[in-house]
Amino acid sequence: MVLIGYVKDKNGKFLDGAYIYLKDENFNDLYTATTDENGYYELNVPDRSYPFFVAVKDYAQKNLEFWGQNIPVCEKIQIDAEIDELEIYAMHAFIEKGGLPTILIYFRPMALEKFKQGLSDICPNIKNIQVFTDGKECSVLRINKISKYLKDKKGEELSCTSYLIEVEREKTDLWKRIDVKIWDDEDHIGNAILFNN
Repeated sequence: MVLIGYVKDKNGKFLDGAYIYLKDENFNDLYTATTDENGYYELNVPDRSYPFFVAVKDYAQKNLEFWGQNIPVCEKIQIDAEIDELEIYAMHAFIEKGGLPTILIYFRPMALEKFKQGLSDICPNIKNIQVFTDGKECSVLRINKISKYLKDKKGEELSCTSYLIEVEREKTDLWKRIDVKIWDDEDHIGNAILFNN
């Protein structure tokens, strides 16, 4: 099957030389591509679901990564990535059984500037969050900051800020794709997608 798409910056400029990765559950590269002068990439891969998709250019210098999870390449699929100085990492979503018609979405946002400073908590100050389920914008009902337990490379304990947000959904909506976009105080952006396979 074919996975295609475009990579651009936050101003809509298409980026040549951006790297595309399909990764396994251990983050090992399975298939890679590079965007052409029009920001376009194409990957011909076996028909299956892939745990991770990453798009990046000038990592940790100008940009952080765009992440996708549970990529269903069972027919021709297009994933367009927008990259900048923010990253949405480890996104998960679930519906509370017996709860209200909402979706709970967890993610750990990261800011390039804080990463460069060597801070342990590199969460940006988020000023706006936008969520789409299957292409339809959803209202963000609750935004909860939570402290996530981590260990550094030396094994020392530290914590970082993560988010658990709650968004509306229709009662009959069994979502297939969630897109999340964040903005910080300086209008840097970060994006991620999650498929429900």
